[in-house]
Amino acid sequence: MIINANQIYHIYNQGNNGERIFYRETDYYVFMDFFKRNVYSFGETLAWCLMPNHFHFLIYATEASAKPVKIGNIFSTQLSNSFRKLQSIYAQHFNLQQSRTGSLFRQKAKGKCLDNGRTQYAQTVFHYIHQNPLRAGLVNSLEGT
Repeated sequence: MIINANQIYHIYNQGNNGERIFYRETDYYVFMDFFKRNVYSFGETLAWCLMPNHFHFLIYATEASAKPVKIGNIFSTQLSNSFRKLQSIYAQHFNLQQSRTGSLFRQKAKGKCLDNGRTQYAQTVFHYIHQNPLRAGLVNSLEGT
């Protein structure tokens, strides 16, 4: 995932084979705690949504987000690497909790830059992220969610 400063990114991923990545209510809290410890300081979080089998984040990339990081022989950015760490740490926790092994997530988190010339695109994605639980039938309304 290539990250440039002063851009808005829709970052998302889902469970391997569409499987659940959250089973218990506490799973959501654990994931967000790992997010806070590993990702939060490398960008400005504009919106987020955790669904039973996937997640979405809308992140404004800062200079810290785009800072280069070398991982072995591979170069990445702080924000991209922080999502890699988030997924790895959460997968380890989840696999231990569920007595399972193997990949939890489908792939590396995907990041789509929203600077495509459409001025309302970031706002559209913002609403898409927040309306996800409603469209999936997980809530009856957006009030209080």
